[in-house]
Amino acid sequence: SYREATPGWSSEKLNRNYMFRNYLKIAWRNLWRNKAFSVINIVGLSVGLACCMLIFLYTMDEVSYDRFNVNAQNIYHLTADSHVFKGSSTGDVPGPNFKRQLPEIQDFVRIQGTDYTVRRGAEVFDQEALLVDSNFFSVFTFPAIAGNLRTALKDIHSVVLSEEIAEKYFGKQNPVGKTLDLKVDDKFQPFMITAIIRKSPQNSSIKIKMLLSKKLNRISDSWFNFSENTFFVVKPGADIKKLDAKMNRIYITDA
Repeated sequence: SYREATPGWSSEKLNRNYMFRNYLKIAWRNLWRNKAFSVINIVGLSVGLACCMLIFLYTMDEVSYDRFNVNAQNIYHLTADSHVFKGSSTGDVPGPNFKRQLPEIQDFVRIQGTDYTVRRGAEVFDQEALLVDSNFFSVFTFPAIAGNLRTALKDIHSVVLSEEIAEKYFGKQNPVGKTLDLKVDDKFQPFMITAIIRKSPQNSSIKIKMLLSKKLNRISDSWFNFSENTFFVVKPGADIKKLDAKMNRIYITDA
């Protein structure tokens, strides 16, 4: 018999194998008899699984944003909510004022988006740029390809480029120590390239092409300017709800 000719096969294994084949036959017959119903169920299941996968991938992408920063767990983006304005933009005043009065705040950095006219040789370009405080790289983690990030933005006529923008203006050569002419107050001025950083990660909310000192464009000392973003590094263990309440009290008193 078959069982006698197949060493190692017990009757229990053969029974399980026989039952499995029967289940498959029955399932196939049922599907074939109810073709429309089967197609609807299979398509519905496929669409449901695809939607679940897309939702999962989207969620994973969203929660991964900015997590590459070493200080990610302690970085907070200041938002404004007043009778004048509601949104994520602030002015020059909140950062230094809150840092001075609240010991829970370890550091702050301000970021302002702008555009500059850049001259390289005989060619002129429009270039997106970010104006930032000189401590930008002590708050955010963007690896350097060349240059010293700790001192890269100390001078008002310093400029940091991403690798793609560096290649745009200088090709494959290392441009650190060279200059680019930027138009400031209707005059071209030379800016020293002090560092080159890697391209911003896809899951970064800050996309860097060119970084310049915020000293180039000071905003008036008013709480009611909303043209830049302010980020705080909060000391580990700080109570964020209490800190938020303290900020509101300072704003009500000082604004």
